[in-house]
Amino acid sequence: INKQGFFYKQTKNRNETGSRNTALGAQTLYSNTSGYNNAASGYRALYFNTEGHSNVAQGYQALYRSITGNRNSSVGHQSLRNNSEGTGNTSNGFRSLYQNSTGDYNTAIGYSANSLGTDFNNSTGIGYNADNSASNSVKLGNSNVSSIGGQVILLANTGMQIHFFGLNN
Repeated sequence: INKQGFFYKQTKNRNETGSRNTALGAQTLYSNTSGYNNAASGYRALYFNTEGHSNVAQGYQALYRSITGNRNSSVGHQSLRNNSEGTGNTSNGFRSLYQNSTGDYNTAIGYSANSLGTDFNNSTGIGYNADNSASNSVKLGNSNVSSIGGQVILLANTGMQIHFFGLNN
């Protein structure tokens, strides 16, 4: 432990002015020079990060190509792997947000969710292979999903109800 942070098992190599970083795993935060407030665990997590800050990467090559990306959260094998500059992305699942490189404020939850777009902004993919085709969009599930259902919600102190009805192919 030193003023630059905690590094364990071949993690720190180029850190110069970066501070408050935590790295656990071989070649984790390997290229970091001035990035700060990062936490990474797993082989080559945040490997190419040089200046990015406030990132969390957990899993094999999570946020692997991130160089200057900030405030990203990546959990899962190769999740957010190709992100280089994107900011404010949340990725949870095997190869979720895999191709994102410069897109901002995207969310992916599930195996390979939202894994195709490279520069979408504000897109959300939830479920197995739930891939968007544009920014400012939400995708629930993949083409095999045949039904989406819900409940009735009573809004407190208003007497109003919101009804969600199932959608079928």
